[in-house]
Amino acid sequence: MPPRLAPPTATGGPLGALLGSLRQLHTEAGQPSVRKIAASAQLSHDTVHRVLTQAKTPTWPSLEAVVSALDGSVEQFRTLWVACRAQEEETPGAPMQEQAGFRSVQPRHNPRKLSARDEYLAPPITTQHPPIAPQAGQRWPAQSFLHKLKIAQREQILRLGTTISYEPGEMLAREGENATLFCLILSGYVHLTATADNGTIVFLDVRGPGDLIGELGGHLNASTVTAAQRVYARRIHSSALLQFLQQHPDATLSLAEVITERLRKANRRRLDIAAYPAMVRLARILVEFADSDGPAVQGTTAPLSQRDLASLAGVTLPTVEKALRKLRADGVLARGYRSVSISDMPRLRRLAGY
Repeated sequence: MPPRLAPPTATGGPLGALLGSLRQLHTEAGQPSVRKIAASAQLSHDTVHRVLTQAKTPTWPSLEAVVSALDGSVEQFRTLWVACRAQEEETPGAPMQEQAGFRSVQPRHNPRKLSARDEYLAPPITTQHPPIAPQAGQRWPAQSFLHKLKIAQREQILRLGTTISYEPGEMLAREGENATLFCLILSGYVHLTATADNGTIVFLDVRGPGDLIGELGGHLNASTVTAAQRVYARRIHSSALLQFLQQHPDATLSLAEVITERLRKANRRRLDIAAYPAMVRLARILVEFADSDGPAVQGTTAPLSQRDLASLAGVTLPTVEKALRKLRADGVLARGYRSVSISDMPRLRRLAGY
């Protein structure tokens, strides 16, 4: 159920405009719980609750993280926040916010330390949601590694390793660390990100059920893998996976086919960025995600925030916000909590030029 948040007592003025806009954004995002927002923003529950309910100007890092978690316009709220700060500085006796609030600060990474050993997957969380086993005859997305395996091979690889679960925001792998384990996704979606030399975090792609994540050949992890929702996966040691591939050469060919398709997809995105306007690129990304499980149907939900879509399409966040507003107004898409649902697939395909 949505949280019962008491409305702030502030009315009028810049602070009233800021808090009113924030509560409207919370409502438009589907009134996600404080717990969900905190997990996404990587803030404490108390901090998120204060940002949403207290009649005072929050610090900018906290506000930015909450707005990003709700898929709001960071630029819009930055303008509102600056107006609040300006009024406070003009008011005698007004409390000064910390100076760090004037800097645009990236939401914090998950601070939890991974194992000191080479195992790079996060510890399992099983106290409330015990791991589940795949059902016999379970259907896997058409472009996934598990779908391409023969039935006997699929059953064998699903017996390797251990089934574990991850909560939203938990890291399955950290960029730059030793890769001695693989993760075979059973349910849920994960986000892949990488950090540029200047510190910018770039969203790379989404992986879902049936996908195999890891690095062959003893390489370091090329990206950070984070659960976008509750994820169940098999954690498999690299030695066990290599033995499986040696025993089943055609499974190795299936894995090579998956890798080749990912390279083709990356090349298509580079071509789209150079050749098509933002709306077409955005439509193609959403159709591509929907088609990953066979012919796309209406009602498909992509676990992608506005910031994720901006990174994939190679456009600015305001450009994505403007495009999504138009698509929602035209009935093509519906907005969810850090996700987008496709309401009119034929029209979206036409916009994509397919």
